[in-house]
Amino acid sequence: MELTEKKHRKRRASSTAVDSSATSSEHHNSEAEDRKQSTLAAVRKRKYRHQTAKRNLEAGLIDISVAESTDTIVSIHDCGTMRVECQHCRAKFFASERLSHSSMRNPKFGLCCGDGKIKLWTVPEPPEPLATLLTDTSQRCRLFRRNIRRYNCALCMASMQANEVTFSQGPSAFKVHGEIYRFIGPMHHSEGQQPKCLQTFFVDATMQASVGVERFGEIDTDLMTDLREMLQLNNSYVRSFVSIDEQLQSGLLPQSGTAGGPSSE
Repeated sequence: MELTEKKHRKRRASSTAVDSSATSSEHHNSEAEDRKQSTLAAVRKRKYRHQTAKRNLEAGLIDISVAESTDTIVSIHDCGTMRVECQHCRAKFFASERLSHSSMRNPKFGLCCGDGKIKLWTVPEPPEPLATLLTDTSQRCRLFRRNIRRYNCALCMASMQANEVTFSQGPSAFKVHGEIYRFIGPMHHSEGQQPKCLQTFFVDATMQASVGVERFGEIDTDLMTDLREMLQLNNSYVRSFVSIDEQLQSGLLPQSGTAGGPSSE
């Protein structure tokens, strides 16, 4: 009897130990699963914050305080200022654009003159009054720079012609097919027609300015007169055409359509 009772107590103790071990194992597995889910949730949260910060950065709406409050670290690449000059042609670059075999103390660049291999001519300073108009801060000069395309069109000597390709959709774009031609035309305008391009240099300055205002919008007529005089003094093409006209008017050159001269076509 005593042996049988001892066996029963031993079996109950063994069963209790197994149940306790199973319970402990299940509890341990549950804690491990909770830790795993917590880790995955944290990873998903960081990934979401990173993607959100990236989208905001690309849209230009990044908030530094928000970025600092999250786990996302946005690295910034700073090129510095574009103030390092090529020692040969004086072109300006970022320091990181130098050739790999050069140093910060003696930087060399190949995107401009090929580190001195290509000799570029010196760009001449613009004559007056253009130099002042391009650099001065007065109201008149600022207004000129704002409307510089109007003055450029009003003082051009040739017109451009090409086969333009048009698009029904998409952003505004100028595209041509084939070759581009620049037409000068006759030096003098016909009776009843408005002078244009080169022809405006063979009428008085007031008429040239009024034609420019009518065709291209409001411009300073006094400034047009000053720019016309500047071109007549400094532009070789204007001087050549004016010289040819003077020789035609004086009879040194045959007029178009006369005997021995070129035809009008």
